Amino acid sequence: MSYPSFLWKKTLRECADTEEKIPENVLADLMLAGDMKNDTMNYFRKPCSAEEIPQRQGLFRILLSDDGFREKLKNIAEQLSELHRITGAFERSEHPTEQVMLFLPSLGHYLTLARMFAELKEYEGRAGEVGRYFAELCEEETFRKAEEDCGQMMKNRRSELLYTVRGNEVTASEGGEMLRDKLERFFGEMGIPEAIPNRKALLRSNDSTAAAYAGVYYGFHAATEQFYHKYVGIFLEGERDFRLTSSYSGEIGFLLDASDYFIRLREAGFPLTYPAVSSNREVVLNGIVDASLAKRELRGEDVVPNDLLMASEYREEKLAFYIVTGANGGGKTTFIRACGLAVLFFLAGCPVTAVSARIWPFEAIYTHFPANESFENSGRFVNEANRAEEIIEKTNENTFVLFNETYSGTDEQKSEHYSRRLADTMYERGVFGMFVTHIHSLTGSRIPTLAAVIDETDENRRTYKIKRVGATTSSFAEDILEKYRLDRNSLKKRLEGERHAGT
Repeated sequence: MSYPSFLWKKTLRECADTEEKIPENVLADLMLAGDMKNDTMNYFRKPCSAEEIPQRQGLFRILLSDDGFREKLKNIAEQLSELHRITGAFERSEHPTEQVMLFLPSLGHYLTLARMFAELKEYEGRAGEVGRYFAELCEEETFRKAEEDCGQMMKNRRSELLYTVRGNEVTASEGGEMLRDKLERFFGEMGIPEAIPNRKALLRSNDSTAAAYAGVYYGFHAATEQFYHKYVGIFLEGERDFRLTSSYSGEIGFLLDASDYFIRLREAGFPLTYPAVSSNREVVLNGIVDASLAKRELRGEDVVPNDLLMASEYREEKLAFYIVTGANGGGKTTFIRACGLAVLFFLAGCPVTAVSARIWPFEAIYTHFPANESFENSGRFVNEANRAEEIIEKTNENTFVLFNETYSGTDEQKSEHYSRRLADTMYERGVFGMFVTHIHSLTGSRIPTLAAVIDETDENRRTYKIKRVGATTSSFAEDILEKYRLDRNSLKKRLEGERHAGT
């Protein structure tokens, strides 16, 4: 068996084929881009399976609660970085003599790394599985013999040739004395100082310098060559090729960077929970808040929480897809972004900013938010329509999709036609998602409606609460007019009263 992955129930080799099913624009639309490193973001584009989600959640539970575990991963990350600097020089080298000599420190760093990984065997989940793999490896006779031989070779390094790798430069030294000084004295005594290239050339090794090193230190070179041929077939070929461990750098980087992000959210007062993997096709979010609001330096307790119930079938209703409408500035976009982030985080095995949650393991997420580019009206509509069509073609009952003011870049009649077609298509396919729109004629139909409501006592005050409603009217103007008895019926009654009073 090859090296097991931290993140998936696969080997590192198999993980190379993991598909990025979530488009890059989703991260930008949900305002996640910029909160973590670009390399970390790529892992959010590769959703976990139903079986992998709780395992990944287990890793984040430990990372957010155990400083000792975080420190172990950081130390492993540093060792990986050092190992791959040396193996990088080994792979770039075109000189067999140099490769032979670089193999020794490369294998030495790898053997140390294996022992560090083995310390994780006591942890639960994928961390424990990785740790147990390396613990078993460290107990193998071949590994223990390699440790013994490598330790003996490195023990005498102060009197032998040692390569040091700094970035893309490789230099050689003997103890505290630079090898160049040694070679200059050696060739000077022989009367052929010109055999040494100029000092600048020695920054990178070449055929002549590698041969010179081997000639001056023929005993050491013979020993390292023997060591190389003894172990290269074990540790540089097949399933145990230690160069494969480079993938651990990305996985550990994701775990550390993402956990730092969630620790910052927790410190800012945002709730964190680990959603249950639902066996039913549903999204149930209680007390959900938008994690992206932390960018505005808002405290979690100051953000208005909301709830969401989505289900393919709930009390004889189909609640998978919603129309979302309501007062301007009422929190519609914030709400769908909060829900989208919850599903995205869940599929990456991360905590979500809610009090509790149950979510179906979707295959992919798609979003359609207004583009920032400048368009003429016709150009904007064509762009929006094309992007929407691409999403429509990809959606099915196992996808989660968010449309935000789609088709707004055209006249009202055309916008209503396309919006109705989109909403009907999503509803009939059983796609999970929401469609934010100001076209209130779409509400009150078979597709359920959510609305951002205003304060009943003050029409200028937004509550930022999202509730299930029936049909709505444009920007809730009728509700406001009715409140102040300025609606059609109230005015009619007033006029009739005045007429009777005048007779």
